[in-house]
Amino acid sequence: MAGHIISVIGGKGGVGKSVFAANLALAFLKEFNLKPLLVDQDFAAGGDQNVILGMKPPKGLLECSQHSGMFDQPAMMKLAAQHPSGLHFLSAPPSPAAAKAINPDILGKLYKNMPNVYPLTVIDCGSTLDAYAIKAMEFSTLILLVTNPDILVMHQTRRMLTEIVENLFPLEMIETVLNRYTQTAAVSPATIQKNLGKPVYAAIPEDPQSHAAALTSGKPLVLAAPSATSSRAIHEMVRKMQQTQLLTKLSALKKPSRAQLAAAKAPVAGAAGAAGGAREKEVDAPRIPGGVVATTDPWSALKLRVHKELVEKIDFKKEGNSGAATKALREKCRAAVVDILNSEDTNTVAPTRDDLQQLVKEILDEALGFGPLEDLLADDAVTEIMVNSASQIYIEKGGKPGLAKTVFSSNQQLMNVIERIVMPLGRRIDEKSPYVDARLPDGSRVHAIIPPLAIRGPTLTIRKFPKSRKTWQDLVAYGSITNEIADFLRLCIESRLNIVVSGGTGSGKTTLLNVLSAFIPAT
Repeated sequence: MAGHIISVIGGKGGVGKSVFAANLALAFLKEFNLKPLLVDQDFAAGGDQNVILGMKPPKGLLECSQHSGMFDQPAMMKLAAQHPSGLHFLSAPPSPAAAKAINPDILGKLYKNMPNVYPLTVIDCGSTLDAYAIKAMEFSTLILLVTNPDILVMHQTRRMLTEIVENLFPLEMIETVLNRYTQTAAVSPATIQKNLGKPVYAAIPEDPQSHAAALTSGKPLVLAAPSATSSRAIHEMVRKMQQTQLLTKLSALKKPSRAQLAAAKAPVAGAAGAAGGAREKEVDAPRIPGGVVATTDPWSALKLRVHKELVEKIDFKKEGNSGAATKALREKCRAAVVDILNSEDTNTVAPTRDDLQQLVKEILDEALGFGPLEDLLADDAVTEIMVNSASQIYIEKGGKPGLAKTVFSSNQQLMNVIERIVMPLGRRIDEKSPYVDARLPDGSRVHAIIPPLAIRGPTLTIRKFPKSRKTWQDLVAYGSITNEIADFLRLCIESRLNIVVSGGTGSGKTTLLNVLSAFIPAT
């Protein structure tokens, strides 16, 4: 039977989640004679678990990230250190700087194989929801969120819970552990439940004397003081998990794992990335240049429903246009989209976390950005975007034109994007002024035409402004000109001669003009 992985994360630094994680793993070992694996992934702490366990392992996660073979039982016997209790342990790198060498995808490979090696793996994820923590959670059965009876800690814990849910992990797989609880605490379990919207799964009493003595002795609490109130509470929590079969029940949840991708199906036109394979095949219709592809597939229908509810929930006109306001609006919209999707049945349309992430991104891009053009605009290798119609987008990439994989769902969506581009520039486009030439803030040139001038529907061309200008040395390296021609052109500029630059679209006229302008003397 495959094992389980539990990710432990702190709502805030200093809540005692590392001590809790170590003792949780050892409690399972003592209660059920399991030999679990403890992973110290709290890279910011730089090896707190070493102190808690009283160990100095020669190998750890850093060596795992350099391992090129399978993470099977023989490999783990060499990579993981063994505690005298029987617990296996993977330590964190000695410093946060050393941890930067670890690739999260390698950790994903490790965690994917751990249920086949260990009956239980406990991962100390630290107190930051970074790429490493998300990767651990993707392969976890249960996420334990550790908090304290403190108002500030409770606030940060609520923020952490929101971030985890916004990363599309099911709320059901998250349980809250109240650590360092006292009867006289200002914040009660009921208050935490009210603020987090989830009941406290377990409360671990405050026991500073026992914890201090355990750390001094170099032994975890459940081994150094098994009769301490904190030790008993952790054992009770472990027994509760076993009696209620919590891990078994949660293992049936839809997990955000790439391994659970649905069987590959034909992607919807315009579908890119991991989510494409999980979408239903669209209505068979030829992709006719100038014709709009039918968007009756479940993926597009779900996007339209969510977008409609989003517009009803948020008044975009009341939101500011500053950078901070735009960022805040995107976060507000993201939370709203996740909330709407929670009420939808997404199991067939978006069966994995990758699909849900792609779905949320596309909805936000259409609501706040430039829809299917967002990824093309972000790609520095794309120099020109030519939207001939809603269903036909050509791009120039690496100097070569080609048909893009993305399309607009309708002419109206394309029209909305055009208006979103030109309005911040102080320009207008409508039936009275059916065309516009403008420049984006980064210098990119925009040309748009709409009906009645555009017969087949709106068209749009964006000539992207390069982030780095070409120099005459670049043209020489490309073989476009020679050093002698460059010297000749420099002399022509310095002599103030008239020069005509002519050529077809995309032939490099603007690039050459920029090179020539660099020859203009400063005085």
